[in-house]
Amino acid sequence: SSGINAEYGGDPHYKTYDGQMYEFQGTCGYVLSETKQGQDIDGSAFSVYVQNRECGSTGVTCTKEVSVKITQGDTTTVTYTMIKDKAITRNNLQIGLPHTDTHLGVVVDKVGFFLMVGWEGGIRVLWNGGTQVYVRVQPAWSGRLQGLC
Repeated sequence: SSGINAEYGGDPHYKTYDGQMYEFQGTCGYVLSETKQGQDIDGSAFSVYVQNRECGSTGVTCTKEVSVKITQGDTTTVTYTMIKDKAITRNNLQIGLPHTDTHLGVVVDKVGFFLMVGWEGGIRVLWNGGTQVYVRVQPAWSGRLQGLC
């Protein structure tokens, strides 16, 4: 299926949805991608957060945590959190893989070397548990997003 890709990886390098490349060595929490205020689609929105920490002694940073927050309407918000070398959680409760949340249209699974959170609302997040995060969104989200991507 067609989509718009953003990438984060290495030490760290960022590739935005529009193909721009940049890098910085921040050791903090960052919004990788999120729906702009008032730009939801039919009441649905999402955000992808990364937590970067030093990895090694050279000042290079790596992702230690990725969180995907999905909101549908005024009442349903679910956060899936992937932490390096730990179990995946859904609203802070551990889940097994594969995991399907039929009500929200979310699938969480392992795809090759990557952990994946996919949402039928138009986003797929892949993380290799270390230095690579990929965010793929459907074209309907074009112009509605903000963050490092």
